[in-house]
Amino acid sequence: MKRQLLAGVFVGLIALTVSAETYRQVTPPEVLKNDHGPDWSPVGSELVFHSNRRGGLQIFRVPAEGGELVQVTSDEALNLYPAWSHSGDRIAYQRGTISESGDIWTISPDGTFPQQVTYGGLDKMPDWSPDDSMIVFSRDGDLWIIRPAGGRLEQVTGGPDQDLAPAWSPDGTKIAFARERDGNWDIWAVDLSSGAEIQLTDSPSYESHPTWSPDGSMIAYVGEVYGSPTGTGIWVIPSKGGEPVLVTAQFGGGGSEPDWSPLGDAIAFSSMVLAKSIWIVEEMDLPIVEITSGVEFRPVSHPGELFFDVAVTLNVAVGARIVLAGDCFGTEPTMVDDIIAMDIRHPDGSSTYLVHDYSQGCQGYLSELPPEEVTYLFEP
Repeated sequence: MKRQLLAGVFVGLIALTVSAETYRQVTPPEVLKNDHGPDWSPVGSELVFHSNRRGGLQIFRVPAEGGELVQVTSDEALNLYPAWSHSGDRIAYQRGTISESGDIWTISPDGTFPQQVTYGGLDKMPDWSPDDSMIVFSRDGDLWIIRPAGGRLEQVTGGPDQDLAPAWSPDGTKIAFARERDGNWDIWAVDLSSGAEIQLTDSPSYESHPTWSPDGSMIAYVGEVYGSPTGTGIWVIPSKGGEPVLVTAQFGGGGSEPDWSPLGDAIAFSSMVLAKSIWIVEEMDLPIVEITSGVEFRPVSHPGELFFDVAVTLNVAVGARIVLAGDCFGTEPTMVDDIIAMDIRHPDGSSTYLVHDYSQGCQGYLSELPPEEVTYLFEP
């Protein structure tokens, strides 16, 4: 049947990546040595983490593909939970002693120019804002924000609960964190403009250390896994709430302290059994996530063809199954052909085509090339 697509409003887009996770070890095993808190460099080529490999607790760098370790800090303090700035020129971390949590410091990746940022003595677990202008951290169970270049402290959360492990959202509007309430830890998020808080997990088990996917649609975290050697694994949940999915189901060494890669194709984490080293999981089974909604199609003139601009970015793998939510369009669409395709640009710069066959309902798939039957493309 031939129909003409006039206009419409996209109701919802849901993506599901179907795959089997794979793993690779980044840091070499060493007896009685523990690597923790991995954090990706902005381009995804390196990881920074803290370890007791050379006495005390120090900050190290390592290539994401594995290789020689580079020591960043080398003092008598306990240096923990490094966070790489988005510009790549500074690393924030927690510097303390056995008797107190410490303060937030920053340092160059080559170990030069350390600079103290906070002076509270109880500050821990820093994370950068997307523009690197601010650092969020936990102080005495509450979340605070400070500008590393200088400025007053701003309190984000307060009350009797314990709030730890803050993670800034990619768009800068929210902070996810772990909250202990009545003896139980769950994942929460706070909206920075309104102060509204949302509880993302609600179970009697332990959940902590949230990390956002690059497009902000998902949050990975450490949670309990029944039958795991350490009782923990890496879970992923839609950032607006939903059903969590265990993405380290095949990993035999537990898992903790996840960090999502800049391209969204991998999660680094610390193993809790296998020599307590840094690992990476790839090709993960991710939850069904609503990527966007209310997208307006805007006609664009092309010789002999009708195109539409659509502001859509998908962070999904080739071969993923795509399901359009609701009735696909706000109004009954009229199509020139029953099969159309949308050009999808991925974070790594590659392109695929989201192909819809409306004769089979609101379903589609990702292809490296559009099928010959496709007459009209949707371009982001």
